[in-house]
Amino acid sequence: MKAKKPATRAFTLTELLVVIAIVAVLAGLSWPALSRVTEQGKKAQCQSNLRQLYQATMLHALDNNNTLPSMKGHAGDYGDTFIWGTLKDYIAAGANKSGLDQDIMVTRCPGAKVAWLVDTPGHSGYRYNAANGSNGKKIHAANRRINTILDPAQAVLMFDMSWPNWPEEDLPHDGVNLLYADGHVEFMPATEFLPRFKGNMKSEIMTAGWE
Repeated sequence: MKAKKPATRAFTLTELLVVIAIVAVLAGLSWPALSRVTEQGKKAQCQSNLRQLYQATMLHALDNNNTLPSMKGHAGDYGDTFIWGTLKDYIAAGANKSGLDQDIMVTRCPGAKVAWLVDTPGHSGYRYNAANGSNGKKIHAANRRINTILDPAQAVLMFDMSWPNWPEEDLPHDGVNLLYADGHVEFMPATEFLPRFKGNMKSEIMTAGWE
């Protein structure tokens, strides 16, 4: 005589709904943490991009009598006339020396929220700290001899805010990554950066270390 198999008990609808509710709650609790991790990853990639751009800028300076790039340069394959076309070959050279990928995306901020920065070829998510002074004279970094920078550790060279008057909600992160003329990168929260920057390339934070 065969022994009877014990009856298999199925989940009731109530039990299934309870399980689904628990999973939903756990997912909701973990989502903010996952979002923070994702944001930290974008911020770290942005800082890596800025360091590669610094390397490219210094390679350009070595080939040009220790002079930083002009405010504008040739368009090349970058599709614009800002310095990214000028730095193109140096970005490639720096990437080859360091074993990093040779990629035009170095000029794109991975946290960019503005559509034309993400989708339009040739535009960069970074800004070079150069501006027009009186009588069209270039100030800050443009055409500047490296040995004339007053305080490289305080002089902002580039930052991940392509347009000066962006509102806070359009910033790529909850603040701004700043690349300084000595090569270090520093993150500054929006609550500190925006009041100091004021949408003005001639503000105190942009002129510090240069003038």
